[in-house]
Amino acid sequence: MVCGCDNAEAMGVWGELNEEWLRGHVELPHGAPSQDVYLSVFASLDPSTFSNVFRAWSQWLMVRLGKDASHIAIDGKTSRRTRDLSNDIPALHTVSAWTSDAGLVLAQCKTDAKSNEITAIPELLRVLDLSKATITIDAMGCQRDIAQTIVEGGGGYLLAVKENQPTLYQEIIETFSEATDDRIRTVDEEPRPSLEEVTSIEKGHGRIETRTIRLCRNLAWVLSADRWDSLSCIVEVKRERLQIVSGTTSCETAYYIASV
Repeated sequence: MVCGCDNAEAMGVWGELNEEWLRGHVELPHGAPSQDVYLSVFASLDPSTFSNVFRAWSQWLMVRLGKDASHIAIDGKTSRRTRDLSNDIPALHTVSAWTSDAGLVLAQCKTDAKSNEITAIPELLRVLDLSKATITIDAMGCQRDIAQTIVEGGGGYLLAVKENQPTLYQEIIETFSEATDDRIRTVDEEPRPSLEEVTSIEKGHGRIETRTIRLCRNLAWVLSADRWDSLSCIVEVKRERLQIVSGTTSCETAYYIASV
């Protein structure tokens, strides 16, 4: 994190180039550490103990920074080049909790495969301080027990919804479709739900992206809503992307459930 290097050799070179600066912070009786020193230290560390210490420090840091309410993103990642074909060892897959406010990984845990994220996410949530935090997870984490764990921990959730929750997914699509259909006045004597909408336009990476976000707080038409702890609204996000050079456009729609 300090030197922006991701291997021991580069760290050693960085230390030599910045030895004078380093001496202002730590004693270096033998000069800047070499590659071998870094490798020896890393090999001596107990991963689980180091993880516990790092997690305690990062959460302490959040308090010091005054982050009473924060955004924590839970996401899985497969590390490239960690697969060992000769020994039949699969690539390393981890699930991490990232706080965008402080730019830190608060905690992470290893899983055997991407499909095991469903069991790894609750385990990760239980070691975090979720109070006043908003937890975002992709569709893999859209599970009722995960939502319940977040709420019980004092946090709020924003979970992506896809076909892995077919009933909920279809009900959300139909709600937004019928909410904008002027021919529909009521459904089962419930008034047509009203929507809150906001549009943003961003330019970058050679494209212009227009986002239209619609939020519905009326869940009377979402029949499975009561199965989700503290569910308060559903969200639709339409993203239209214009590639500036080619002039081509693409559009995608994503759906979410939220407790906050």
